[in-house]
Amino acid sequence: MSQSGASIAVSRPQQIVWAIAVFILNFAVGICWILARYSLSEISRWDSSILSIIYGAVLIGTALAFVLFRFVYLGRNWARFAILSLYLAGVPGVVATMSRAFQFQDAARKTYVVVMITLQIVTLALLFNAPANRWFRSVRTSESSVA
Repeated sequence: MSQSGASIAVSRPQQIVWAIAVFILNFAVGICWILARYSLSEISRWDSSILSIIYGAVLIGTALAFVLFRFVYLGRNWARFAILSLYLAGVPGVVATMSRAFQFQDAARKTYVVVMITLQIVTLALLFNAPANRWFRSVRTSESSVA
């Protein structure tokens, strides 16, 4: 690891590490929800073209999210704004999901929606708090002074 890479890792605020951990928790909760809601035998009866689209979208979305969070971990400011943009683009879907979830008496669905939204808000709050902002600025400054 280069000297500048070592100093970035040492000075990385704990909030960035927690943001990544909360994101992974959010992802795990989503996977567990899907597995709990739909039995594998039920999923296997779905049309194969629909399953291919779903699996492809999940794979691409997962890869994109993990790549973006890797760049966040490395101090790339653009990556956290990309994550923010993706979350904001998903707001209409979240609102629709919330309205559907709260139309039903299903407490599990309501709890799931509230937990997922809370985890997403916590992730963004951790990525954009004062220590994180200072760290991203310092990384950008140290990289521009090295170049």
